[in-house]
Amino acid sequence: AVNELHTQGVGLTFYTGELEGAYSAQKYIKELPYFLDLAKNQTGNQFTGFFYIWIKNPQGQITPVKVSVEGLSVNATLDDLANMINVSLQQAGFYDPSDPNATYLKVLVRGGKLVFQAKDGYAFAFSNDTSGILLSTGINLFFVGTDPEDFSVNNALVLKPELIASGKMDLNALRTENSLFKTYKSVSTVNPFQTFDNSLSKIYLRFYDDKVNQVPLFDQNPYNEKVFFVLGGNVSENTKLTDLGFSDGTIINYGGTLYDGTAVAGTFTVNPFNTVKDLMEGIRATYNYTVEVYIKDGMLCIENKTAGDSQLTFNSVELTQNSYFGPNYRWNVTPSQEYFVEIPVATNEVLSSILAKIDRLPYLRAYVDAENKAVLGLETNQTRAYAFEIGDNSNVNGFIDFLSAQQMYIPSFRGDPDVATLRVTTGFEDFDLDPIDEDYLSFYLFDKKGSYLDTFRVRLDDGKTILDVIKEINSPQNAKYGLSARLDRSGKLIIETTGLYQTATFVVQDEFYDGINYTQTKYDQGFINALKGYEFKRGDNRTAQAIADLSSVTRKDLNYATLEDYYSSLVGEVGSATKAVKDNKNFLETLISQIKAIKDSISGVSLDEEMTNLIKYQQAFAAVAKILTSVEDMLETLINAKR
Repeated sequence: AVNELHTQGVGLTFYTGELEGAYSAQKYIKELPYFLDLAKNQTGNQFTGFFYIWIKNPQGQITPVKVSVEGLSVNATLDDLANMINVSLQQAGFYDPSDPNATYLKVLVRGGKLVFQAKDGYAFAFSNDTSGILLSTGINLFFVGTDPEDFSVNNALVLKPELIASGKMDLNALRTENSLFKTYKSVSTVNPFQTFDNSLSKIYLRFYDDKVNQVPLFDQNPYNEKVFFVLGGNVSENTKLTDLGFSDGTIINYGGTLYDGTAVAGTFTVNPFNTVKDLMEGIRATYNYTVEVYIKDGMLCIENKTAGDSQLTFNSVELTQNSYFGPNYRWNVTPSQEYFVEIPVATNEVLSSILAKIDRLPYLRAYVDAENKAVLGLETNQTRAYAFEIGDNSNVNGFIDFLSAQQMYIPSFRGDPDVATLRVTTGFEDFDLDPIDEDYLSFYLFDKKGSYLDTFRVRLDDGKTILDVIKEINSPQNAKYGLSARLDRSGKLIIETTGLYQTATFVVQDEFYDGINYTQTKYDQGFINALKGYEFKRGDNRTAQAIADLSSVTRKDLNYATLEDYYSSLVGEVGSATKAVKDNKNFLETLISQIKAIKDSISGVSLDEEMTNLIKYQQAFAAVAKILTSVEDMLETLINAKR
């Protein structure tokens, strides 16, 4: 039991150089110890299961390599096993039989033993052996020997105690090293005065929280459509219009459409005493009081009183040209109850102006930096939005085309969300996915005892965005896998167990599917490989704790009893058996004594008694003889008298 746990654990450091198995075979796997304990299929003619080799490169990146023994015959040789392991290493990019310089880890057979050899700078460890191969070949053992008489501590651990397995590599939570959603920067310098196709008139933005649920700009009536201004400074209802740069006598023209499409128009003449509140009341009146006008969270909102899709619009040149009011944005709601921000774009509006409009919105930063490169991302000091996607209504050469050309792969779409959209970029353009086969993010799930439960896969190249991966993991239909996903404040991906169902730990890896088999993606390609999700935690003591708990953990081979209970039961059984033997011995001794007494009573002889009886019988005989003699004399006398 100790060895079984130890083979799947990791110490304070990985193995380097060479690791030789403790057990040997002449040729065949069936000659190894614990062959009968290896996992096999129902017919018993093939091995099943898998184990993981964890490989750390010189840069510290850790990659799990899944080695499956499915289909390997029970009559296979140790060389067949080594070849199967090398095939898995080759698929993951760590072994190249034709190029020793591109071989970072390989497996061979020497002296009937399995041997792992790592290139300088590379290290390796093991985990999650569902096949039993590691134990049977004697890889990463604590005790060596096959019999209690020759058991001893593995000499490799004696020489290097930091290799003693105390932790595990499978995870209950993963946090990527690199950000999934980040601040995006153009790959080349940009022209701030660049313009776009005349078909571009609107840019759309959707905001999301850490679990990719939509985030509204407005907590108040988020499903009511609004036109709003992001106010500069500390503008409030009581701020005088003249303090905002409007001169006495300035006429503010405004107009638009009601929720039903009815056109309205109005004017407001500024005087020294007018406040923003007066302007707001004028707008309410012009819109026949079908709207609410209010200031909240630094935004002046003109809100349709009825929830849902509407034709509400509002325009005012005087307000949009004022720096305190700026552009008027629209908070729109689709028929399917999704909401988004709509940014108006003028014909031939330049790049710097569009970025300024985006930058003015809450949660966002958009600008041309000192290197003349475009920057677009989330504001670092806000805590509501963790990601966003962007779209526009252009036909060609739109703002999203500019982002794509500059390799700013924010999830983007083309078209009006109220009608229909076409996906332009998914965010996966930043990742090296397989161009031919299907790409998957695969989760191998284990229970708290380390037993394999199931595999959960999310396809990456079927049109979904990088944000949709999080949605799919969190979807109700996938809750049975016991995982959840989210983003942290820096956009890094976090995947963790939920505590529900049986999933206690998992290993996640990139795979591609060719229509027949799922194959591990090379270590320098794929999704999770690029995000670098694994780290070596020296404080992990799960293996040490599991070994310490062996006395109190039920085991199948002990008839689902704990070691302590099984020992107590065994002692009790031995005691009961000993007492039964003693009772039987006493019973048999008594029985023998009684039988012997009976025998002696039947066949035993006493000389004194026999001599007494002999004398008695002799005297009796003499007496009888005298009687007979007397009788004979009497008969003779009678006969003679007769004569």
